[in-house]
Amino acid sequence: MQIRDLRYNERLRAFEASVDVVQNDRRLRFPLTVFGPTSLSPKIINANLYRQAAHKAATH
Repeated sequence: MQIRDLRYNERLRAFEASVDVVQNDRRLRFPLTVFGPTSLSPKIINANLYRQAAHKAATH
């Protein structure tokens, strides 16, 4: 998995990113959101993005 274009959306108070997942030689890209303050730990942000991406890839 690769996180791309991570940014903070002040209006939503959330981090937004595109996450690429390679599955069966296909690249899947998912737009994902993690709600929280700008001070949210990068470790927590990444863990949430990876968890969401894995779930979406499994149900795709």
